[in-house]
Amino acid sequence: MEAAGLRFTGPAIASYEPTPDDRVHVQACAPFAGSPDGSGLSRLHLPPVAQAATLVHRGTMTTIAESYQALAHWIDDNGYRAEPGQAREVYLHTEGDETGWITELQILITPIGER
Repeated sequence: MEAAGLRFTGPAIASYEPTPDDRVHVQACAPFAGSPDGSGLSRLHLPPVAQAATLVHRGTMTTIAESYQALAHWIDDNGYRAEPGQAREVYLHTEGDETGWITELQILITPIGER
């Protein structure tokens, strides 16, 4: 992005969405100032979500599965259903040693009984 003359204006985001062929479409996103024209990059607007369960993971990516598991338990224990494959990770702090990284996990949810 820097080579394209674009300046980051916030944390990077990974968005995960299921595809009809049972794969996962991953989008790497970053808010920026400037125009991506001619850079090979495209502008994407992440849609707002009605409800999400969130958890802040502190530490390395090698332990992030434990945080996802804790979030999944919270969803189940509190009367919600996770929307299959609908998740985002917001990388709040990724500077320096990975043990100090901070990542917000977001899973889109629906109350059980609603669709």
